[in-house]
Order: sequence, then structure tokens, then C-alpha cells
Amino acid sequence: MFQVANHLGRTEPAGPDAPLDWMGGVVTYLQSRGLAARKNDGEFLRKLLELPVRPPPARISVARMARTLNMSRRTLGRRCLRAGLPSPRQVLCFGRVLRTLQVMREMGWSMDRATRVTGWSDPFQFSNATRRLTGMRPTLAQEKDLVVVAEAWLQRELAVGNVVLRDPEPPPCPSCGRELESQAYRSLVPPSIS
Repeated sequence: MFQVANHLGRTEPAGPDAPLDWMGGVVTYLQSRGLAARKNDGEFLRKLLELPVRPPPARISVARMARTLNMSRRTLGRRCLRAGLPSPRQVLCFGRVLRTLQVMREMGWSMDRATRVTGWSDPFQFSNATRRLTGMRPTLAQEKDLVVVAEAWLQRELAVGNVVLRDPEPPPCPSCGRELESQAYRSLVPPSIS
């Protein structure tokens, strides 16, 4: 049975013909926290996180990600930096972790089977990546809502300094109407995870 994520990232049952939009809630949540908060950054983040979902997941790389988005690797890196995101490699790995957790939850598969289907070389590699990115064991992350997993990832990236949280839409300059860059790059204080 397929499940669809609502705007909070919680899954709801859906028919077999319904689109699988489990990433929508995660992207909406990350944007509400100030990550990739500008106009086109949310769609850019969604594309980056959904790339590992497209087949074949084992063959996705930063170079292939850049080619898929019709840009060079350097441009992809600059675009991630401008959006306040970590490196493309980190975003790619996080997208793979989210997809594997969703498959484990959705299909009720074991970690071994889910990791093979989603392109990991073995469950140990997936377990290490999940712990490194979120600080949670995969079995605990599987039980949590994807939004909680995304918040754990965001907190770890903030602690290291890999992400920049911004106001969703900075006010325009009163004299010329252009966006004020100094306010757009202002960091926000994140709430704690409970």
C-alpha cells in the first residue's frame, strides 16, 4: 500500500494510482525552518532530495545530479551555497537516507532488503550514513516521522555550520525595491528538538 505525506510530513494511505509525495512535507518543513527559503530554492531543494528516488538509485552521483539539473558541478555547488544548503554530496546522501527510511516504513521491508532496493552497497553503509547525518539509529529513524528525521539532520548541519537559515522573504529596499542581501543572509536561532 502506498502512502502520501501531507504538508506536515505525516503519511496518509493513498490508492495505487496516487502520486508518491512523501518529500513534499519534508521540503515544506525545512523551508518553514528557514532552509532554502527564497522563491526558487524550495523547488531546487525538492529536486535535489528527489534525485536519489529516480531509478537507478545506485548510479546517482554529484556529476549526474548536476547533469540532470542541466548545470555543471561547480554551478550546482554555488547554487547549494546560495540556497544555504550543505554540499551537493551531503544533500544527495540525505535524500538517499530519507528514501530508504520511507521504503522501510511503506513496504514493511527489512533494512537489508530496503537498502539493496534503494542502491546502498550493504545495510552497514546505510546505518553509518543515517547515524552520521541524523545522529539516530536506522531503526529509531524508521519509527520517527520524516519531519523529525529532517529536523535531526538540520540540527547536526547547523552545529557543524554547513547550513544557513534565512528569513523566508526579506523585505525589499524602500528606495529601489531590490532585495536586501544583508537581511537575507541573517541566521535564525533554531528551536530545540523534543
